[in-house]
Order: sequence, then C-alpha cells, then structure tokens
Amino acid sequence: MVAKIFSTTIKIPKKVKISYIDAMGDRKEHKRSGVKMSETKNELTVVIETKDVTALRASMNAVFRDVQVVENAGAGT
Repeated sequence: MVAKIFSTTIKIPKKVKISYIDAMGDRKEHKRSGVKMSETKNELTVVIETKDVTALRASMNAVFRDVQVVENAGAGT
C-alpha cells in the first residue's frame, strides 16, 4: 500500500451471490492510493489508503462504481 495519510474501511452488504473480488480484483495500487478488498458470504470489506483527500474520494467513487456494475451484472443470476 502507499504511504498513507488518509484511510477508510468500507463494509458493503452483498446483494448478489457471486464473488465481487473475482469480478473486481482484490487489490489495486495506484500512484496516490491503494485499495485492498476481502469478502465473506454476506459482506465486501474495502480498505482504502491514500496520500491525499482527493485520491480518497476518487478511490471511493471507483469502488462504488465497480460494485454497482457487479450488482447489475449479477442481478440476472
């Protein structure tokens, strides 16, 4: 992970019965941020560490967008 200044942990209830991590990947490293994910049967946990608040907001938006795509794609299963 990056040298953190800002960090957050987000717990998201799973709405579809597929692996969110298989669909999204479990770790994403960028120049200003790092994202790690883990999941249980009912919940996705996302840990974001960033160098600045703008990168934190951008990473959160990217995670929420990816979760929405996974849920929309898995809604038919």
